[in-house]
Amino acid sequence: MELAQLAAFAATAELKNMTKAAQKLNLSLSALSTQIKLLEEELNVNLFSRQARGVDLTPEGAALLESAIAVNDTVQSIKRQALRMQKEVKGSVTLGVNTNPVFLRIQTINTAFLKNMPDISLRFAVSESGKTPQMLRSGELDLGFSYGRYADKDIYTIELFPVKLCMVVPKDHLESTENVSWDTLAEIPWVWGSEDCPFRTELVRSLPGIKNPKKIIVASDENLMIELVKTGTGVCVLREDNAQELAEQGYVDILHDKTISVPICISCLQNRKDEPLIDLAMKTITDVYEV
Repeated sequence: MELAQLAAFAATAELKNMTKAAQKLNLSLSALSTQIKLLEEELNVNLFSRQARGVDLTPEGAALLESAIAVNDTVQSIKRQALRMQKEVKGSVTLGVNTNPVFLRIQTINTAFLKNMPDISLRFAVSESGKTPQMLRSGELDLGFSYGRYADKDIYTIELFPVKLCMVVPKDHLESTENVSWDTLAEIPWVWGSEDCPFRTELVRSLPGIKNPKKIIVASDENLMIELVKTGTGVCVLREDNAQELAEQGYVDILHDKTISVPICISCLQNRKDEPLIDLAMKTITDVYEV
């Protein structure tokens, strides 16, 4: 039995909706479903009954929920106690935020710092994945979020959770979104990332045959990409949650056979990772995503 399985069980029971529970835990829906399925198989009981608009606890699930919550609370208590037992650390940490703060659970991270490390001042700075290594080297950042790992040997990186990327096409640009060829897509204008954009890098790496489209508008900022796609500018690769929101609003069609994945990571300089301040900050941040 894994702690992550109990966390998935507790979150789903609380929200009565697997999609919302997956979002709370920063998991894909399939990953959450797998965690619950594995727990049900190990316990040999059905924890939930699936309904049209969500899930309900079965009698067996209701009987086990209190114990699952108690285990999760105990684990978090142990982690907090261990942090307090460490050598007192003071100072400030500047954290680079590369995307939507809500998506990264910045509020939860800030609360964890205030609760467990009141002597550490946490500061936030806007960053981009492609620029984070240089900002770490220059001292502008102590830690930074990014899409994807870095090949740079002087950068130490921890993967936090996977993110699904979807290729979207402005509404009515295609007669069909099934099995669209690259030649067809290449004729449509693209909102294309800059050279250091991780979405562009992962797209070229993951999908055979991808090359520079004929008509491009370069934009690495996610919010700018979203706005350009909403105005019908062209094809783009977006995070799944953003793509689904635009699809629900009627702006785009999603090419479901052309999805890729990239991890959200946290990085620091390799030669700083064992500094007490950096080490403690990294542990606090990674703990947020393990709950």
